[in-house]
Amino acid sequence: MSTTSGSLLLTNKLAGKALILGVFLLLAGILFTPGGPIIDSVDQTDFAATVNVLADNSPISHTMTLLMIFGVLLMAFGVMPLFRLTGGQRSLAGMALWTGLIGMILAWIVFIMQQSTNHMVVHVMEKGIGAGTGAGQAAMLQDIALTVFSVGGALYIAFLSISCLASILLGLGIASRFSEMSMFKLAAHGLTLVGVLLLLNLAVVQHFDNLDISVLVLISSSSLFLGLVCYFVLGIALFRGRKELLPDDA
Repeated sequence: MSTTSGSLLLTNKLAGKALILGVFLLLAGILFTPGGPIIDSVDQTDFAATVNVLADNSPISHTMTLLMIFGVLLMAFGVMPLFRLTGGQRSLAGMALWTGLIGMILAWIVFIMQQSTNHMVVHVMEKGIGAGTGAGQAAMLQDIALTVFSVGGALYIAFLSISCLASILLGLGIASRFSEMSMFKLAAHGLTLVGVLLLLNLAVVQHFDNLDISVLVLISSSSLFLGLVCYFVLGIALFRGRKELLPDDA
């Protein structure tokens, strides 16, 4: 094995570890954020209840938000070696992979911005927004917090909108690298499926009349969980030094 190939393998192994750890941190943050499925669970479509739960459990809220931000940053680090596989975008698969990677990184930046609004929500509810605001103006502070939280909701929609198309392209680009079916190729196809589900949810399902909004939340949450499973499997592929995830000339 050449020195260059050994260096590429080492980089992929580190990236694989980062991707796997990032998935675990992000999943932990999702599960243990107050108002979520475990701690003081509330209807996520009830903004007022969600804001109150975040503020009532402020230490946990801050910690879980940071975990998710760190997790996304680790995942971004983990996919960076895949840029070497785009071949200067000389092929359709290379262009799809390159565009998918850029799109996902952009989506993760928007996700970090959305998570940052949770920090601001808790800060407003606990400490106000400066002199003249305090406990005696709780109603006003909640209105401000709800406004900030609504902005976070808009950013989350932006995250879903970007990631659905990026995930489709990323999945197709990675799948093209594997000639034989394996759990790693299935994970790549899984990313494409995630993108399709999110796209259908945003472009079609949400426009059905009399459809409970909880159905939309369930579809997006299930799709994102499947996406995390796929990234975990790809992290294993990177860590194992799979030749398909090394440049063709390595």
